[in-house]
Amino acid sequence: MRRPSAAALVSWSLVAVVARAALADAQTLPRPTGKVGDFAGVLTPTARTDLQSLLTTLEKDTTAEVVVATTASLGGMSVEEYGNRVFNEWRIGKAALDNGVLVLVAPTERQIRIEVGYGLEGVIPDALAGAIIRDDFLPGFRDGNYEAGILKGVRRVADVVRAKQVVTSEQLEAPVPSSRPDVFLWIVFAAMAAMWLAHYEKFWRERLDALGRYLFHQEEVNPWPRAPSRKSPASASPGTTPSRPKKSGRHGPTRKR
Repeated sequence: MRRPSAAALVSWSLVAVVARAALADAQTLPRPTGKVGDFAGVLTPTARTDLQSLLTTLEKDTTAEVVVATTASLGGMSVEEYGNRVFNEWRIGKAALDNGVLVLVAPTERQIRIEVGYGLEGVIPDALAGAIIRDDFLPGFRDGNYEAGILKGVRRVADVVRAKQVVTSEQLEAPVPSSRPDVFLWIVFAAMAAMWLAHYEKFWRERLDALGRYLFHQEEVNPWPRAPSRKSPASASPGTTPSRPKKSGRHGPTRKR
């Protein structure tokens, strides 16, 4: 089988990149004329009017721009990638201040994203955005009422932006409460285990040393000591009669009791 040439591989790579770019362009949402783009059709005209009025007033009072968008599909992209793409293409917020916020909801794929410009990251950090999603948007979504969830969540975002409550570095570094077991208990358990091992250190060291000597034959034990050597008859002096060894009173080799 012939292997594809380098030129063919490059050509196929370019085709894939162009196809992906074309698909991404087709997935781009059109920029709404106002502050609300309900492309998934989950908002009533009354709800769209209320949101439009709320967000227009907010921008007039604070210069910050908050836009709401719903989409029927993310087109195979993650909600983070899709939200970042829409945020940049729609140019939400003032360019010099980068003070825009995009609330993106994909009801069919059960995804939501609050995309925040750099100018408002101190006002709506990731931790606070996650809390707003969890506490204000999702309860309505779980009941199947996306309109109620969007209205409540967007109002909360507008209140936070209007208040301009900048989160300090101390608040960002504060530990988040966790439902995991208390770490102190694990520390106590580890300390007790270390004390127990230290107490029996000599005992286990001796056992391990003996095991090592046994496994690697560091000591050779011979339970049968070698008998003293005796001269053979051939080693007798010439002209002498070799003496015969005396017989013991028992037959067979002598053994120790």
